[in-house]
Amino acid sequence: MNTPQTSLMHRRHLVRRGFTLVETVLALAIVAGAVLSIVAMLPIGLEDLRKSYSKQAEARIIQTFIADYEMKSWGKSGAEMTLADKTLYFDSRGTVLPKAGVFDHAFTAKAVMQKDWPKLPGDPTPSRHVRRLDVKITDRVNDSKAFNDPKLYIQRTAWVANFDQTKL
Repeated sequence: MNTPQTSLMHRRHLVRRGFTLVETVLALAIVAGAVLSIVAMLPIGLEDLRKSYSKQAEARIIQTFIADYEMKSWGKSGAEMTLADKTLYFDSRGTVLPKAGVFDHAFTAKAVMQKDWPKLPGDPTPSRHVRRLDVKITDRVNDSKAFNDPKLYIQRTAWVANFDQTKL
C-alpha cells in the first residue's frame, strides 16, 4: 500500500542519489587546480619547442655549408688551396634564402674555412684532404656588427673532407 510514510522515504531515497553542493564544489576546485597547473606549464613547453626548432635550423645551416665545401674543388696539388669565406641567409627552418632582408629571413650565417692543415691521429703529416670549418650563426638579421660580438652569435666547428681528391 501506498502510505504517506513510504512515499516520504521514497522521496528521500531519490534525493540522495545526486551529488551534494559540497562534493560538486570540491570536484570543480580539483579540476580547476589541474587545469591551471597545465596552463602554467604552456610557456615553458612553447619555449622548449622554439629552442628545438632553432637547433634543427642550426643543424641544417651547418650541413648546408659542409655540403658546399665538400663538393667544391680545393685546387691543384701544391697550391695554397684557399677556400673563400661565405655568408648565407636562412629562414627559420634553415633553408637558404636568395638574399638578405626577404620576409622569411631569420638567420644569417658566416662560414670561415681554416687555412691550416690538421694533423690526424696516427699520421704525422698534415692531411691535405681535411679542413676545419667554423660557422657563426646569428638571429640578428639586420645587424652588421653581429659577428663582432660573441654574445650575439653562436659558433660551431665541423671537419670537412675534400671528396674531389682525384684532382690533388
